[in-house]
Amino acid sequence: MRSILKQIPKVELHCHIDGSLRVDTVYELMKKDNILKNDVNIDDLKKQLRVNNDCKDLREYLNKFEIPINLMKNTKNIERIVYELLQDSSKENVLYSELRFCPLLHKTKDNSLHEIIESAIEGINRAKKDFNIESNLIMSNMRHLSFDENVKLIDAAKDYLSSNVVAIDLAGSESDFAPNLHQKLFDYGLKKGFKITVHAGETGIAKNITDSIDLLHAKRIGHGIDSIKDKEIINKLIRENIMLEVCPKSNIDTMAVKDYNDHPIKKLYDLGVKINISTDNRTVSNVTLTDEYYNLFNKLNFTKEDFYKIYQDSINLSFMNEDKKAAFLNIKDVI
Repeated sequence: MRSILKQIPKVELHCHIDGSLRVDTVYELMKKDNILKNDVNIDDLKKQLRVNNDCKDLREYLNKFEIPINLMKNTKNIERIVYELLQDSSKENVLYSELRFCPLLHKTKDNSLHEIIESAIEGINRAKKDFNIESNLIMSNMRHLSFDENVKLIDAAKDYLSSNVVAIDLAGSESDFAPNLHQKLFDYGLKKGFKITVHAGETGIAKNITDSIDLLHAKRIGHGIDSIKDKEIINKLIRENIMLEVCPKSNIDTMAVKDYNDHPIKKLYDLGVKINISTDNRTVSNVTLTDEYYNLFNKLNFTKEDFYKIYQDSINLSFMNEDKKAAFLNIKDVI
């Protein structure tokens, strides 16, 4: 069954570049840059890049990004990492992918935000040519950064709205920084022409979902699984056609839910909430999109027909240019 699920056409709308580096590539780049300790082998590195079963919460999960963030201060590395991520995605029949990252975290005195964004776009363009996978970028603003810092990213990224940049996001520790703190920033981003998705409702605060929609203009919500706690929020998601970008394994890793059987994704889907299935961080959570489909099929009774509907909904609510969507919706069969 796994091989069949691997061939199902897929759309991934929530995938962090800096959480999805090949471990072998990290090892190679660290050796090249002379930042790998002599006694560190590939298995040691996996432990540094992936969460264990005893991960306490989202804050601890986010600690796994330190090495990738530093490696991505090199623009050549960014191009390669994006290219390889899309190559791996294409092998799972991901036809369209929206990748997100925060160029502010990779800024140094030797590069510019424009150069960082352009390196990711170059990786996208090479992957499209070599693997026939369509992809766009979402710029992640960080919760812990100020308006003055985050707005620099929006100002730089707006120059690529006619290219492969399609949206802005708000990421980071949701428990420590409420959505209203960034209302001015997202008002500004909306006026500049960005579409908007926001991480919310992942760490027990359901109200962040409605605030992200009402205050930050979100048309999609990253994770959003806390919506299951509030019927009014569920009704709002359905009424306003807001999609949840759901990443089950990541939610288990951050202790947002106990396991797949405890995950509310099927309940939300059956109630009529539009969902997309994504990995969040392929390396940090040690998961592929096929793994997610396989576990949802086996443990939560998703069907191939459900997956095809999710594919269609995901194309319709993606941030892809409207004139491109028809070609992706013309796929008639699940396989």
